[in-house]
Amino acid sequence: MIKKPSIRYQSTKGFTLLELLIAMALAAMVVAVLASGLSITLKDWNSNTKQLENQLDNSLALLQIEQALIGAYPHLYQDRKKLKKYILFEGKQKKIAWVSSVSPDRTPGLTAWELKPGKDDKGLLLRIAPAFADDPAKRLKKTEPIHLFPDYQVRFEYLEIKPQKRYMEQEKTEWKKKWSAKKRQSLPFAVRMVLRDGNQGKPVAEIIAPIMAQEHFTLKPKILR
Repeated sequence: MIKKPSIRYQSTKGFTLLELLIAMALAAMVVAVLASGLSITLKDWNSNTKQLENQLDNSLALLQIEQALIGAYPHLYQDRKKLKKYILFEGKQKKIAWVSSVSPDRTPGLTAWELKPGKDDKGLLLRIAPAFADDPAKRLKKTEPIHLFPDYQVRFEYLEIKPQKRYMEQEKTEWKKKWSAKKRQSLPFAVRMVLRDGNQGKPVAEIIAPIMAQEHFTLKPKILR
């Protein structure tokens, strides 16, 4: 008699419902922790990126303003009421208006620039307009301002160099708080621009822009009174 081989079944143990629930809960906790960490990382990244973009924007704006000041030009405009010609360069501690051979979009011709404080003396309001034979200051008033450096206070100073009276005598240099080309009939030799923190008042940046027109005597107009 032939015996049939006996088949043995090996019992396998599966997961119970309680174990599955615990595993799912642990997985959910891990996902929540990872999502929270990722959210914090993204926020930090966005914050750092925005801060870097603001720094780059401020640096580019400072560079453009510096180049525009270096390219300050003794542009003569006609005062129709007084029938006289004046140079536009009016500078004070908090605001300045001038004509430059530099334009932000590199268009040919002269460009009038104006910088004045924003609300609560924070930041600068920049106005730009083409400079023609009429008074550029009137044209600037009709343009929309661009708000720059909203978290800073800006101050300007103007370099005066007095010629020597005697041979071998050193020239006298002095930084002025005001400069009116309408009265002086000339441009300053340089402009100093200082940015201070709007809350703490500490200086954070400084540029000194030498005015190149002072190096070319042929660009200094002779105004007949």
